[in-house]
Amino acid sequence: MKLEPKPALVVIGTLLIGMALGALLLSVVMRFRMERLHHMMGHGGFQQSLIEAIGPMNDTQRTAVEEEIRQSSVRIDSTMNASRGQIDAMIDSMNVRLDSLLTPEQRTRLHQEIGRRPHGRGGPPFGGPRFGGLPPPDGRHNGSPHEHDER
Repeated sequence: MKLEPKPALVVIGTLLIGMALGALLLSVVMRFRMERLHHMMGHGGFQQSLIEAIGPMNDTQRTAVEEEIRQSSVRIDSTMNASRGQIDAMIDSMNVRLDSLLTPEQRTRLHQEIGRRPHGRGGPPFGGPRFGGLPPPDGRHNGSPHEHDER
């Protein structure tokens, strides 16, 4: 069976164009999702996204809803910070126990991997601001007591 060059080129060209369009579409969708995620994690973004989801409100209702969301965000943020502190303590404890079992090279790789994790050492995912966009009570960017630790 002899393969004709023109039909083969048309099929290959169509395949390449389809792959390029698929990759372009995927990048557009991913960019949209990341922008939305960053908006929600930005200053007040979580709160604002909830208010937008609720829809139209009168002034009295809006004031009450905004206050409830703000108070809830403060409580959620406090709970998340407490959990992060507990997780940091567990990770530190694990590292101490593992240090005696690993070679120096293995320890270095382990500590680098822990430092790369989105939630490792108390930071929010993608290095963004804390939940709800509220300012940290202690002046640190994300409320992590280990934010500037050497890893």
